[in-house]
Amino acid sequence: MPPRRDLTCTRRGLGWCAMSKVALVQPIGEPGVRMLREAGHDVVAFDNPLSASELKDTLKSTPDVEGMIVKNAAINREVIESAPRLKVIARHGVGLDRIDLTAAAENGVVVTHTPEANCISVAEHALTLILALSRNLITWDRAVRDSDFEVRKSQPGRELSGKTLGILGMGKSGRTLAQMALHGLRMRVVAYTPHPDPAKCPGVKLIPDWREVLGIADYVSLHMPLTPETEGLIGRTELELMQPGAFLINCSRGQIVKEKELIEVLMAGRIGGAGLDVFEEEPPQEGNPLLQMENVILTPHGAAHTHEALERMAEQAARSVIDVLSGLPPTWPAPLPPPAP
Repeated sequence: MPPRRDLTCTRRGLGWCAMSKVALVQPIGEPGVRMLREAGHDVVAFDNPLSASELKDTLKSTPDVEGMIVKNAAINREVIESAPRLKVIARHGVGLDRIDLTAAAENGVVVTHTPEANCISVAEHALTLILALSRNLITWDRAVRDSDFEVRKSQPGRELSGKTLGILGMGKSGRTLAQMALHGLRMRVVAYTPHPDPAKCPGVKLIPDWREVLGIADYVSLHMPLTPETEGLIGRTELELMQPGAFLINCSRGQIVKEKELIEVLMAGRIGGAGLDVFEEEPPQEGNPLLQMENVILTPHGAAHTHEALERMAEQAARSVIDVLSGLPPTWPAPLPPPAP
């Protein structure tokens, strides 16, 4: 019997596509699963969550896996080398800090991600945190539930129109947030990016020194990947460059901010507050002072978790697997790791 016909491959002139086994290390949306099956692939779902050690053992017992889709699982060298037929790892999301890109490259494994899938959701989430902080939304909600209707007089909010938003990292989510703030709220937007391209950032004032952004902005939103260069980038010294009363928003990675020093700066009243979707340790442990702070809004690393973004991530991850297993270059390849010194 010939292998199941892959309609996508046929449209691209590839004729018949051999079936490959694709492992879902963590569950993905049904549209992505359906795409893989319609392309003729055998989809297997692993137990969730798996540690790197458990995943390595599972792959050793499933040696014919050629494609893998992961969310936030740690994919280290041992995991990669435990799957001898592996050709592609598709990240269901944007950040690549939990995948060993060097080991993948050395073993001939293509790594992809979905940078265009969740930029709207992440930008909207950052904006939600900005709005909630500026209008004391959580505090007002609690006060009304406690029959304190006069909180509006003791804790008035702030308008965003005319205020300055500083963005560190002008990838897709940063650029999307900038346009929302410029055109939706009439804010001034200043930003830092290591690869400035004014054509991609209309209306945004690009600043060559990211520390200067901290001193200008009423709201600072982080949109940079976690790399050796950005880990621990924002600590007490940097936070104290911010204007008194300014707010920090982090929807990127918790390890970019030195959390203990952020807590100290918040407790000292040096900045106005923070909106945090990510943490150094996730979930934050009981007793973490952030959990008790009235001027901090916390969300569960869910900025990208909307129905629409999850569907797009599933589809784009599946599309990448199908393309690589069909011999096509992926649309969203991960950046190649830097060469060894």
